[in-house]
Amino acid sequence: MSDPELVEHAQALLARNAYLTLGTVDASGRPWTSPVYFAADGLTDFYWVSSPQARHSRNLAEEAAASLVVFDSTVPPYHGRALYAEGAAHEIDADELDRAVQVYPGPPERGGSALTVADVTGAAAWRLYRARARLVWCSARANPGRPARATGAPTTTACWSNPISERPGTRSCGAGGRPAGRRGGPRGASARGWCRRR
Repeated sequence: MSDPELVEHAQALLARNAYLTLGTVDASGRPWTSPVYFAADGLTDFYWVSSPQARHSRNLAEEAAASLVVFDSTVPPYHGRALYAEGAAHEIDADELDRAVQVYPGPPERGGSALTVADVTGAAAWRLYRARARLVWCSARANPGRPARATGAPTTTACWSNPISERPGTRSCGAGGRPAGRRGGPRGASARGWCRRR
């Protein structure tokens, strides 16, 4: 896939799928994964509603590090596509709630219930959370329909990264970053960043 195709691929995955798998850890490092209905804002911000008593919410209150994956489990074998992200997540602060309830639950056709600030504050049982990705990857098979042992592992490609906080060895992919020998990002890339193979 070319760089613009990767951006479109990532956006399509987010539009087609209603749930993400959220990975959290507690203060001692024990991992936990949870499915949550989500709404995305670009390729970097992922919103969901949970009880503060849910295990993943309690984990995030202790340790903000989070990872997530969005994928379609209904596709045929060996046709899998996925978007992966890592970053930090937390309960939305009061001064950001007006914006958050505009994003969540996404377009009406997704089927989620619209929220007001009152639904996620005060005595309400639910709170609104956001994961903000520091790095985002997409996976795609070079030869869909064939098992990995015959064709090699799926190609995992960096779709977005924050060059201020990226790990060593990961190329700059957005937020104004410009890899050597390239004049900006490709056409069709989001304003937040663009894609480049690792």
